[in-house]
Amino acid sequence: MGTDINFYIDVDMSKDYGVPSDTPFYTENYINCILGDDIHVGRPYYLFHALANERRRDNRDCLIKPRGFPEKASIEVISKYYFRVVDHDSEIKSAKDILRREAEKIAASSNEHHFRFSKLNKFSGKVYELFSSPYALNCSYLYHNEILESLSYFGIKMEETPRPFQLITAIMASADKVYGDQRSRMVFWFDY
Repeated sequence: MGTDINFYIDVDMSKDYGVPSDTPFYTENYINCILGDDIHVGRPYYLFHALANERRRDNRDCLIKPRGFPEKASIEVISKYYFRVVDHDSEIKSAKDILRREAEKIAASSNEHHFRFSKLNKFSGKVYELFSSPYALNCSYLYHNEILESLSYFGIKMEETPRPFQLITAIMASADKVYGDQRSRMVFWFDY
């Protein structure tokens, strides 16, 4: 059984809406996911190690330790990472729903930190309690320049990474040119 990476590219597009902000990702209202898990990079474990200490190849730590899920993210990324907590079997509507008793059991028995928080659904007005994916490990996010620094730290050249990963980083570089430095980031986690 191998390790897979799930990654999404969020971009802060607040400038498109005339919202002045010197702080990238200040509000989730203008964060959009422009690339998701429909691109597969395979299982380049050397890359996983460089990004987040996943599938370590030696004793070195990655340059930037995993940060966890970002405070603000696009609704697309939130919906991929979190499960909706429900109290009764009859409330289960999808594979992304989890019973409260199961979530509490996972949280109590796991070394991983599982976050819970309430989130207002803008369309229905309902408030849902969310639980991070019980299958996700080493969740983090990196900006384009941090990805390049992380690869360099391990002596990995961009042309040595899988072509889909090269495409992803090129898209991030383009987004930063259009929207400004650190206005795009890769949000990612691993599962087995």
